Amino acid sequence: MLKTVTDFFTITDKAIWQDVILSSLLIPFVIWIFEKIRMWINSTRPLRLLLKGYVGKENEVLLYLSQFSGADASGNQNPNQKYVTFYPSPLPTNRSNKNSALYQNIDPVWSESDGRCAADIFNILGRVGKNKNIKIADTVKDWGKHITPIFSIGFNPKTQDLLTECEPINYSLKDLALSIDGSAIKLDSGYPGDAGIIQKTFVKNTSVPVFILAGLGTLGTEVSGNVLSRNCVELGKLYGSKTFCLLFKTDITKGRDYYDIKSMYPKPAYWRAILYPVTFFRWHGRNIF
Repeated sequence: MLKTVTDFFTITDKAIWQDVILSSLLIPFVIWIFEKIRMWINSTRPLRLLLKGYVGKENEVLLYLSQFSGADASGNQNPNQKYVTFYPSPLPTNRSNKNSALYQNIDPVWSESDGRCAADIFNILGRVGKNKNIKIADTVKDWGKHITPIFSIGFNPKTQDLLTECEPINYSLKDLALSIDGSAIKLDSGYPGDAGIIQKTFVKNTSVPVFILAGLGTLGTEVSGNVLSRNCVELGKLYGSKTFCLLFKTDITKGRDYYDIKSMYPKPAYWRAILYPVTFFRWHGRNIF
């Protein structure tokens, strides 16, 4: 053993030393390259396919959500609407005391659930390097824009407009219950439950992608962003850049991290199993197609 070590360090042939040094540098580099390729195949590529049309640096992306203004008892807009926010202001004799601040002329405002869903969307886009030209749409001024990729949050007026502008639309909202094609399951928002959908579609006769993320209640809308954020890579593996729709339920007593995907449409193409067999068969095993 000692002689072997001694012989190694007494080698005088430069070619041998060059091979040793080159190998010590080349092998880690090759491993690093293969790891990058593996990550690209398993994560980056599926997500970029799912968001095809959104990720170009110059592409404008519009996020539509419910924009609210104050109104009087007759439903007419109140131009002098006032809003109040509360914050902790503990006193020596009352640790739960609160104070308030008054605001005026800040319309339009959003719901907290829409804002949290929008935050999830920004996070998803950031994961593929899309951090510019993302705009919260003005419902009135941007109403007719159908040539730019869209996310529509909640069952806001723009979502209803997209039902006629896009195809396919694979979900149905009837009698306060949600359902999707290919499944007999219907979900409502009876306490403590809520339900929501994620629809990937396209503006008719174009390649302009549209995502609709909406819930029957505020929690369903908020959770829809969380569902997409947690499953976007695997959805990219299952569907690539194709359309799909999923239906999920949630529970207001369990918070925004709880959801249960009940059905998806359509069934992913079987050839996707060649590229992503683990993901493909794991989702098929859930009996939601």
